[in-house]
Amino acid sequence: MELLFIPFSESTKYAAAIPMAGYSREYHNFVKKRYGMSSGFLELRDNGKLLSIVPVCHNDSTLYAFYKEYTEPKTFDASPIAWNEVADLARKKLKLKSAEFYFAGIHEAEYRGMKSTGFSTYVFRMKGITDGDAIRSRFHNRTRLHKAERFGFDFRIIGEESLHAIYDLYLENMHRHGTPPRSLGFFQDLFACFGKACYGISLYDKDVLAGLNLMVSTNGYARMHFNISKKEYWEHCVNNLLYVKTIEHALASGVSLVDFGGAPDTDTSHNRFKMGFGLERVPLQKVFAGSYIHRIPAWMKNKKRNLTIRITKLKRLFRPVKP
Repeated sequence: MELLFIPFSESTKYAAAIPMAGYSREYHNFVKKRYGMSSGFLELRDNGKLLSIVPVCHNDSTLYAFYKEYTEPKTFDASPIAWNEVADLARKKLKLKSAEFYFAGIHEAEYRGMKSTGFSTYVFRMKGITDGDAIRSRFHNRTRLHKAERFGFDFRIIGEESLHAIYDLYLENMHRHGTPPRSLGFFQDLFACFGKACYGISLYDKDVLAGLNLMVSTNGYARMHFNISKKEYWEHCVNNLLYVKTIEHALASGVSLVDFGGAPDTDTSHNRFKMGFGLERVPLQKVFAGSYIHRIPAWMKNKKRNLTIRITKLKRLFRPVKP
């Protein structure tokens, strides 16, 4: 097997190969601006014949497919590919210490040499969907949707002009969950790199931003980055209506695949909520190549983050705070 890394500037012909994260200029611009990484595509060939491509990015030590995202390879041949061997070959080829690939099974059910992550994403495929009635025909329960519609939320598509309202609501949600928030700069970089392809599906109650799904959409693929809402509007089923409006807007925009993001397989109540909208569960798979000693800093950082969340929740048991 032959493997070649091609910088994105020299491989733009692959930019719309499949509707998935990593197959557009915006994703590559974002990892460069936000994380200072180089990016492009790996070409896998056998005796000169192109077998597959996969979008990747890397820093001085690790190759990712794709950093802080899951993606999928585009295959051109039915020959089986052992992705654990590809990851190991790639890190050696680029003289890096390790390689991490995270794939979703949206276009192919299984990837040889990869293992389950214990997480899944949830997607809505537009195949066979022609209008709003066809969308709603997939829903398991419409009672809460009707309740949200009766409340009279104002539906709006918002963008960077509403950044501070978006970030305020985001901080409110992270505080409620006890989760360390991302910086305002993260959101500024999203809008800077994705432009109008980054937008909010929002619901307002007069001048109050009641709920929002923050999306990025490229090459017919729409990905939800955050679902955030005010707790006082839960009784009015704000999140149910957000999901519906997200799918309806995607249909009107020519999107073929709506990805509502990953969640632990153990989060049964949240996952059941998603599947109630006719979403398909797609397991996420991973492979790691290199010495596990190189994963220790990331492992420690993740452990520290989880410990912070647990401590925050324990404090709230003894000192309740308002949402």
